[in-house]
Amino acid sequence: MVCACAYPERDTDAALQSPLSAPRPLPSAPRARPAIRMYGNPSDVCILAGSGGDHLTEEVCGLLGVPSTSCTHTKSDGGELKIAINENIRGRDAHIIQSTCHPVNDNIIELSLIVSALRRASAERVIAVVPYYGYGRQTRKLRSREPISAADVATIFEDQGLDQIITVDLQHGQIAGFFSPRCSLDNLSVIPAVARVRVRVRVRVRVRVRVRLGLGLANP
Repeated sequence: MVCACAYPERDTDAALQSPLSAPRPLPSAPRARPAIRMYGNPSDVCILAGSGGDHLTEEVCGLLGVPSTSCTHTKSDGGELKIAINENIRGRDAHIIQSTCHPVNDNIIELSLIVSALRRASAERVIAVVPYYGYGRQTRKLRSREPISAADVATIFEDQGLDQIITVDLQHGQIAGFFSPRCSLDNLSVIPAVARVRVRVRVRVRVRVRVRLGLGLANP
């Protein structure tokens, strides 16, 4: 004999209700973008902008909530560049945001002069953020009596005293081997960030892709 009180009364209507017909919870509001946290003392970090990275520097400083370090770069009538750091950066970590895009040669020389100025001003560490690495397609010799320009650019940066360089989506990964251990290279990728935005926004975008064989040439 089974005691009826051992089994509590069940709601037969709720039990027979189909899971598909059950009310769905309301969609939650989109989560707010988390604030970027800086570890360490922000006063020990300075961010400088080159001619090829002024807009990106404004966005980065706005996200971090720190002001950019005053740096002037002018060009004389003879075409020479003049760099001046207008703040004290002794013992601080200096970050330079400079893309070596067109004009490639001017931006490379300007970056090397900024690195030299920071080293002469007794900066603790000098880090360059280079979204586009100039001469990145010339990574090998196809004929005799040709330079390996990507390696020569790495030598210029390293001889000036650069401690670290951060790039984005290098065309050839072997460029990292052109730097010695005293100057590390970090190659970041924007693919994960683009994928997260694509999934969150859920929009259909028609993308036209042009494929080109990377033969290490400088021709566009």
